[in-house]
Amino acid sequence: MTYSSIRHKIQAAILPSLLFLIMNGLIVSQAGAIVTPPLTKCYITIDDPHFSSSIRKKGREAVKVDASSRCNKEVTHLKLTVEIHKLGLLGDHFVQSETAASDSPVAPNTIFSNSKTFKECSNSKKTVYFGIAYATAIIDGKFMRTLRVLSAHNRELNCGT
Repeated sequence: MTYSSIRHKIQAAILPSLLFLIMNGLIVSQAGAIVTPPLTKCYITIDDPHFSSSIRKKGREAVKVDASSRCNKEVTHLKLTVEIHKLGLLGDHFVQSETAASDSPVAPNTIFSNSKTFKECSNSKKTVYFGIAYATAIIDGKFMRTLRVLSAHNRELNCGT
């Protein structure tokens, strides 16, 4: 197991917890920990990298990563970005990014998805991919930005990009 894959596993385990704490308004004072009621219950889920079935139907192969967000409050100006990265000998490499944006307010507890992030394979070389997702939105009149969420697993696919 490489240092990079260990780092990604640790980040995948820690980042969702940090996002939860930040999005739920955890405040610590010098006198002791005081937890305020949650501002929102918003979260992002991200799938592991996989082959795109719709591109495969067209006779080609592509690596794809999907993500979605959900919030218990109305959200406006939501932008959900999904990035595809690959592991390399000299570190991680950016592959592709797409942002899905809402044209209208997103009602409470509505799932908003970004399923348009993919990169066609240029060959069948074994490559290890992972995904990153993050969002920005206005909630209760305040601009909010999430932390980056990593896919739970790196996936080796016969798909060089």
